Amino acid sequence: MQKKYLATINLSKLGFRYFRIMLESKAFSRKFIQAMVDHPNTGYIFEGKGWSGKKKVLGLGIWATSNSEIVDISNHIRAMIPKSYKIAYQSELTRLEFFTEIEGKKRQLVLLDELDYKLKLSPHELDYLKLISIDPALEVDVMARLLNVIPEKVTEIESKLKRENVYYGLTENRQLPKGYTKFFVDTTSLSIVEVDEYAALLKNDNKCVYLARGNGKYNFEFEYIVTDKKQFKKKYGTLLEISKSVLFHNNIYSNLFPQSKFVNTKIVQEEFIKLAKQNSEYFDLRNSELWYVSHDGAQSYLDIYSERDYESVMKTGEVSLFSDLAKNLIKDNKKFNIIDLGSGDGVKGKTFIETLGEEKVKSYFPVDIQELELSRTMKSHEDAKYSIHPTVLRFENLASRFPVGAKTDEINIYAIFGGTYGNFKREDINRYLSSIIRTDKDKLIVAIPIRGNLSEKDILATYLNKTTEHVAFSVLRQIGFDKKDFAKNIVNQGYILQQRFEDDSVVLYFTLAKDVRILGFTIEAGTRFDIVTSWKPTLADFKSALEKSFSVDKIVSNKTFALAVCSKK
Repeated sequence: MQKKYLATINLSKLGFRYFRIMLESKAFSRKFIQAMVDHPNTGYIFEGKGWSGKKKVLGLGIWATSNSEIVDISNHIRAMIPKSYKIAYQSELTRLEFFTEIEGKKRQLVLLDELDYKLKLSPHELDYLKLISIDPALEVDVMARLLNVIPEKVTEIESKLKRENVYYGLTENRQLPKGYTKFFVDTTSLSIVEVDEYAALLKNDNKCVYLARGNGKYNFEFEYIVTDKKQFKKKYGTLLEISKSVLFHNNIYSNLFPQSKFVNTKIVQEEFIKLAKQNSEYFDLRNSELWYVSHDGAQSYLDIYSERDYESVMKTGEVSLFSDLAKNLIKDNKKFNIIDLGSGDGVKGKTFIETLGEEKVKSYFPVDIQELELSRTMKSHEDAKYSIHPTVLRFENLASRFPVGAKTDEINIYAIFGGTYGNFKREDINRYLSSIIRTDKDKLIVAIPIRGNLSEKDILATYLNKTTEHVAFSVLRQIGFDKKDFAKNIVNQGYILQQRFEDDSVVLYFTLAKDVRILGFTIEAGTRFDIVTSWKPTLADFKSALEKSFSVDKIVSNKTFALAVCSKK
């Protein structure tokens, strides 16, 4: 069986701090554990037994960047905890001194060291850390292609990060052995000298896996594989008398580089409070900041093609038109720069590139608001021969990064695949896109699902599934709402997701069934939350909308989808 490894990264060098919460309960719900896995700041979750008796223990490790953020996240977690859960302990880790099994060697590794400054890293260095956290087994040449640098540069980056104690190497991700126990020690009855002596003793003990110091009552902790209880008690009896212990049962989750999905819960709260102060009978969240900070929503969106009806309309119908489109674009020996606006997992962009001919593509720019999607995109294109330039950007800021400077033998293709074009007001999205289509060498591809022969009922049916409901509700979930607070869909009682047609668009929304007190506001029963708009035009309407800002060169379509090639007007 092939060994699996995790990259060991010193996040304190990047301005992160680490705190822990220990919970006790007779049983922990899957729903709560999944909520913590989805929480963007979660570093690890483990389950064990001990602390104060027979109850189960759940340990949460959380990354944050400041005291205020620690408080924000702690309050958010406390709000989710059921009454049957007890918070046994909470503290911040100030110094994590070593792991073992780092590349097969035991050595001291100061992973958190109370730094007063944040080490500045280049975009390439940060992207390197993201990549090794996703897949630490990537070869140097693959890494170089993904970062768009020469292999020697990858080696140089790794050497610098190790020299600066940011990246230590690989830790074997192994199953927990029998007797793997975590000890939390209250050192108030010991002198500083005695604490240091025990630390030195543990560092030289091969059965000690981990040693750290923190604040709070239990300010010294270590993990130890207890195979002989009598010998262990003989060696560390004094520590046992002043400690609490947890026997590990299950390492549920670990994420050693959470920056790929890191958000500040305070952003969510502030955005909602800003809307709540308007005291309206409904919340229009269709273009809200909340859509851009939800890891849960991003992950759900990436999983949405598992729904067969949605896939048949939104993916298969579109991709089948790529070959017709490619014939219109390929000219002589021109090379292409592909800018994939709203790239998602990058699979559609890769399919389009393969249709054009990979040898004709010089570079690929996946553009998305979420780093999670861009991480998946880079994995989808890891075997590419063209250079890749991941770009985190909102559509209204496109002009700050684009257009790409194209040489005389190159063509820039800006592609907005899927139904993203229809999620905006036409005048807004046209303005964003026209700001980057500036020369005759720039081409714009716009895709959209069209009404064709489908009735409104048929179109609505493609959106009514549990995955779409999960994506849409993620915006409300991160505020703190629960699905049980919302009214059932009158026609389809198995759903709380509701739909209507408005201005030739599908609007997805939720309606509160009862008063809910949240973030200091009482939101009354009957309040409606509009979540998603998706324009469903006829082919003629689609062409007319584009012609207001662009010259439409060609449109190809089938029963469910249309693709247009446009130029500067």
